[in-house]
Amino acid sequence: KSNNTISEVTSTEQYSSEYIIGNGESMGDVTTTSTETDSSYIVDWFDFTVNGLDEDSFVQKLDTDVLQEVAAKLQSLVDEELAEEKENPEIILSEGFTRVFQKDIYHEVIAMGDKAEMPLYYILYKSPNNEMYEYICAVAFSELTGLDFMNESGNYYDWTSGKEYLELFNKYMIENQSK
Repeated sequence: KSNNTISEVTSTEQYSSEYIIGNGESMGDVTTTSTETDSSYIVDWFDFTVNGLDEDSFVQKLDTDVLQEVAAKLQSLVDEELAEEKENPEIILSEGFTRVFQKDIYHEVIAMGDKAEMPLYYILYKSPNNEMYEYICAVAFSELTGLDFMNESGNYYDWTSGKEYLELFNKYMIENQSK
């Protein structure tokens, strides 16, 4: 974790990314399929002030039906993957963790497009945990927002958890509200 300010954010429109874990080891290329999404939905991030998120205002705009759908789909994905690992522990070595990003359920959340962004953010924001579920939420959120964060040296942050990505996103939003 770095205390540097975030100096640049690049927006990506790629559907293929390489995810890096904390020790610099590649988790491999993860490719998603481009799917039609609801482009008429407008994400409202104006609930960020220089003091942080105005949670009351944010929650009023949050679509709770979409929140419940996103949360249920991703929890189902985690449950399926944990059951698969319990039944076949070698799958972790043979296919790795990135297999979760190839599953139909994950692609269903990504296909929801912009309308899944605020629910994914809220899940990360409210969750007291920082485990597989939160990491998957952060990857989906990152993929949907297209934001990759760089430090002042021009190096990408290698975030390794959902809470780390949330911290980077919050910092970026707060810094950009003051401009």
